[in-house]
Amino acid sequence: MPIKHTERVDAETIEITRWLDAKPSRVFAAWTRLEHLTRWFGPEGFRCETESFDLRAGGAWIFQMRHAEHGDFPNHIVFEELVPPSLVAYRHVEGSETLFRTRISMEPEDGGTRLAMRLTFRSAEACAEKIEQFGAVEGGVQTLARMDRLVEEAGPTTLRIQTEGASTLVISRVFVGSAERLFAAFTDGEQVARWMQTPGNPMTRCEIDVRPGGTSRYEWSGPRQTIGLTSTFEVVDAPHRIEHTEAFDDNWTEGPAHVTTTFNERGGTTEVRMVIRYSSAAVRDRVLDSPMKLGMDENFDALERMLAG
Repeated sequence: MPIKHTERVDAETIEITRWLDAKPSRVFAAWTRLEHLTRWFGPEGFRCETESFDLRAGGAWIFQMRHAEHGDFPNHIVFEELVPPSLVAYRHVEGSETLFRTRISMEPEDGGTRLAMRLTFRSAEACAEKIEQFGAVEGGVQTLARMDRLVEEAGPTTLRIQTEGASTLVISRVFVGSAERLFAAFTDGEQVARWMQTPGNPMTRCEIDVRPGGTSRYEWSGPRQTIGLTSTFEVVDAPHRIEHTEAFDDNWTEGPAHVTTTFNERGGTTEVRMVIRYSSAAVRDRVLDSPMKLGMDENFDALERMLAG
């Protein structure tokens, strides 16, 4: 079992690490999705009330940290760097003055994630003041413990798959980036070929004609067989929505599936939501029993890396 957490104070810096039983992309989601941040950010007994949230380099999160006994504390964070799924960096400001900088790194370790939170102050005196008057070290430890509980109990997932009606799947995931950026990643053949593949099954053909009535052709060549998929576009509403039908060459889904993909942008992130309607409940259940979730998770991890790079 890896060491759960460590603490270190060195002149102008405080560094707290914690091991979490979740992969980096899941931990990164806890740091970048507002609906999760407001559930755990801050020491025990505090809650966050957000005024504005703009997740991008140069964007800001402005909020109040409230405590029943200690009162309200205004906070203004300016994001400096976001590298999914391994880095979040921001500075804590007051007016035009930077009070301190925080850098959170997330690295794979022992099947989970080693998170390191490093706070850098303007001076050793400022660092000591935060520790002595505000309990910065203990507050940081409590904050990461609250995040740990969120991630382990009911926190963000990398990929959500739900059933709907008799024969439909709803698949969603949130990415850092604009709707325009995600729409391009799904419709530009060169970009699709970079992320829509899994180890051992490289995409060897990717042709896309994104317009109503246009078609796409994907092929993956593995060690045993070539898998082919042909789609026909029905609706293309850039950058918000795409509707298409798709059918595999071997017809394992017993006819075409109808897919509606939407790109919903909010505060610097975009939720990609795919509603897939199959020919029957039996086919839908067969898809659920297949390695589909693992493959899509790997695809979307690759998409996340591509967006970051």
